[in-house]
Amino acid sequence: MTADLTPENTLNRRTWLVLAGTALTGCGGGGLGDLVAVIAPPGVGGTGAVYSQGTISGFGSVVVNAVKYDDSAATVLVNGQPAQAQDLRLGMVAEVSGARSGTDPLTGVALGKASDITVWSIAEGPISSLSYTGAVLTSVQLMGMQILLDGNTNLDATPLASNQNVVVWGLVANEAATQWRATRVQVQADSTARMSTGRVRHVGGQVTLNGVTLSGQMVADLQEGQLVRVQGTATDTSTLLVSQVWRLEAPTRNEQDFEIEGFVTSTPVVGKFKMGTISVDASATALATTLGKLYLGARLEVYGSWVNNTLVATKIELKSQISGDGHEVEIKDKVEIDGRIDHFTSAADFVMRGQRCNAAQATYEHGSASDLPAAYRNQTRIKVEGHYEGAILVVETLEFEQQD
Repeated sequence: MTADLTPENTLNRRTWLVLAGTALTGCGGGGLGDLVAVIAPPGVGGTGAVYSQGTISGFGSVVVNAVKYDDSAATVLVNGQPAQAQDLRLGMVAEVSGARSGTDPLTGVALGKASDITVWSIAEGPISSLSYTGAVLTSVQLMGMQILLDGNTNLDATPLASNQNVVVWGLVANEAATQWRATRVQVQADSTARMSTGRVRHVGGQVTLNGVTLSGQMVADLQEGQLVRVQGTATDTSTLLVSQVWRLEAPTRNEQDFEIEGFVTSTPVVGKFKMGTISVDASATALATTLGKLYLGARLEVYGSWVNNTLVATKIELKSQISGDGHEVEIKDKVEIDGRIDHFTSAADFVMRGQRCNAAQATYEHGSASDLPAAYRNQTRIKVEGHYEGAILVVETLEFEQQD
């Protein structure tokens, strides 16, 4: 994808979906097979052109929505700037354009080949406040945005604190686009650079975004209620001098074979509901059972086609559920990395693709923990699978590449 990201550029249809779509998930896990309804799978026989939006949950080939996309020939953009596939990190929200190429005959995993991978962060700036439930950090305030955290958020190794400068990747969790779910939070050096995403408001003659006053020539034409991303510099704690504006507008062309993760932000009525700010039509009879299980805040994946500003669903997969006592059950997403060790201290502390890993309690295949130092020295490929515990990928299984 080679969108021209000039100031006041209207984003293309796919980038709009990444921000307007609502998801906080990598894929896998959960045992929710009974919560899946399907009319017909995307593509024809598991192949064909596809657009996928979701959290990056694996590497080797980049994994989004449980599909492993070969990224060796993909054009990569990170915040509008050319990048390499090696610059991508777990927890970043990505849009992938490409083609499905069937399934792995050994594992049954869906495969694809990416032509374009685009990643955008949603916020950048200092944390203004933190909220806890007991001893657990559950949200932070940043640029007027409420950023929710949970067990599937990829956190920085440095504990978060007030006034700390961070960049956040995530997806919108309410229809008003004031509340977001973080998929990755990364601490960075202090600066005056700022980014914010949300709906424009006109208050007392001022243009505001998430309660922050926007200034500069770039904001003169912004209209009430527009969904935008802005970038600029802080002039004080409540004013942002805007240097770039991206209007996040809905697609104008119909497309086939979309795979989008999200959160339910409106109660289903006659088979229709909102996933973040996206309108979803799930009125097909085959989806009725799963539709009845949806609830506000439910995490799900929707597969279908884009028709007249609506995602027409052919498949819905719930990624969360309500327990018998009425509480939501958090399901840990499976995360995987297939590659080489970048830094090694011990089996309980090594780094792959910028991610700290702990395999002290892992199940090993074709080797043991004592083989890890040699694997690091010899740059032998390994494959790790596990789940996040804050900043650490807790490895459940570790497989050494078998040598011919």
